[in-house]
Amino acid sequence: MRKSLIWIIVSIAIIAVAGLSWFLLLRDGGAALLSIFSPGLEGKGSLHLVLRVVTDDAVSQELLQDAERIANELHSRGIAFAGSKKGSADSFDVTDIDPARTDEVRSLGDQIYQGKYSVRSTVTEGKTGLSFTLLPAFVRVMRESAVKQTQEAILRRLNALGVSRPKVQIDNIGSKDIQDQLVVEIPGVDDPDRIKSIITDMARLDLKLVEQDTGGPYSGTEQAVQANGGKVPEGYEILPFRAERSEGNTLEYMVVRTESVITSRHLKIVRPSTGVDGAPAVSFFLTTDGGDIFSRFTERHVGERLAIVLNNVIYSAPVIEGKIGAEGIISGQFTRQQAEDLSLLLRSGTLPASLVVLEERRIGGPQGADSTSPDKK
Repeated sequence: MRKSLIWIIVSIAIIAVAGLSWFLLLRDGGAALLSIFSPGLEGKGSLHLVLRVVTDDAVSQELLQDAERIANELHSRGIAFAGSKKGSADSFDVTDIDPARTDEVRSLGDQIYQGKYSVRSTVTEGKTGLSFTLLPAFVRVMRESAVKQTQEAILRRLNALGVSRPKVQIDNIGSKDIQDQLVVEIPGVDDPDRIKSIITDMARLDLKLVEQDTGGPYSGTEQAVQANGGKVPEGYEILPFRAERSEGNTLEYMVVRTESVITSRHLKIVRPSTGVDGAPAVSFFLTTDGGDIFSRFTERHVGERLAIVLNNVIYSAPVIEGKIGAEGIISGQFTRQQAEDLSLLLRSGTLPASLVVLEERRIGGPQGADSTSPDKK
């Protein structure tokens, strides 16, 4: 009986000492003890970012898409006009409309946009122009939606990377009309630069037709403009081209259609692969709708070049040699890691707007604490 009592007292003492030790370790951070249970995180740190979502990008993209949409509708109905393009502020303009059909264009705009725009008309030298301006309520919805979509896309990317317990929260501090800042906290980071790059990359894929006769490539934008009669043709734009054949991967420039044939929203499957030259590449497979669009388009444009554009930079511009189905490949002197990261980004979805890093803190890790804080705007 006495021995049993002694063992009970000893057991209580051991538990008390262990509990006190555990408390002291947690109070001091507990790093030494916790590293026993998580040896894989030894030497890793955490990454804290404050990001501003440039919601103007989302509004501009909406205006560009709506301008292209009504232009296509006017072409299909044989209504004469000079152009449809983004204007100032939150508007786009349709210029030089046949005066006899102005009311028809107004009615078409009401039908397409369902009250999203206010419309103002102007008359210059007998030609009518219509300016479509987004109503403030729709602008607010677009901006708030862009922040929420960005938050969701970043979480998908971090989950795809296998990051444990990431936090991506909308910063509600302050009295701004739109809460456009995100606070990102990521534990267990061993390559913070790569993580930050993956978080902030827009990952926008566009397939655009190259101008058939004067598309380039050119050594500079001035040469591209001169080759096109001193003015970029209506419905076209000049984009940088990462010339694969030149040393140092120098930039050249090409003239391509503004309107995209295929965008990131048409992607179904994306994965790392190998190009015909054996170099790392990225293969993609389109949705049913995307495959149908691509098939019809390539059949009509055999012999022309198709620019594969990532974040407004052309990576390749192969000749369309025949009707292409629902799959394609992106090459561009990638490393294996770059091909894997690009696949992850395209699978996770395009960001609706670009991001500005307002604050960055790196805590712990092999380099020790490191903090940078760009100026907030």
